[in-house]
Amino acid sequence: MEKSFDRNELLKYPSSERTAIDLQFKWAEFIQKEDAPQITLDEIKLAAGVDLAYIEYEKGWEIFTQAQESENQDLYRQAVSIFGNIVTNYPNTEAEIGALSNMGICYEALSRWQDAIGSYENVIRRYEEGAAVSDEALNFAIMHRDYIVANRL
Repeated sequence: MEKSFDRNELLKYPSSERTAIDLQFKWAEFIQKEDAPQITLDEIKLAAGVDLAYIEYEKGWEIFTQAQESENQDLYRQAVSIFGNIVTNYPNTEAEIGALSNMGICYEALSRWQDAIGSYENVIRRYEEGAAVSDEALNFAIMHRDYIVANRL
C-alpha cells in the first residue's frame, strides 16, 4: 500500500517541538526522495520557508487583530515580537514585508514613533533593494513614515 503524505501534517508541528529549519529539511528531504527529483533541495527549502513564514505571520496577525480590537498594549508587544521573528527568520518573503508594515502599526499604537519610522523605512529600503514589495505596501510605509515625522516628533 502506497503511503500518502500531506505536507500540512509535517507543518503542523509546533515550533517548540521542532525548529523551523528542521521542518524545512524534513520536508525538503522527503519531497526530493519521493516526489520531485527535478526540484533542487534549495528550491524546496525556500518553498518550505515561505510556508512556515506564512504560518507564523497568521499567528502574529491574530494577536495583532486582538490588540487592535481591545487596544491592549501587551498584545501589541506580543505581535511586535512575532513579527520581528518573521523579519529575522524569513527574509525575502512576502511575510517579511507584511510583518514590517504591521510592526510599524504596532509601534504607532505603543507611541514608539522612532521604531515605527524604522519599520516603515525598512519596507522602503527592501523595495529599493528589489524585494517583492507591492505598491500598496510601499505607499502605506511612505505615508505613515511621513505622517509620523510631520506630526509626532
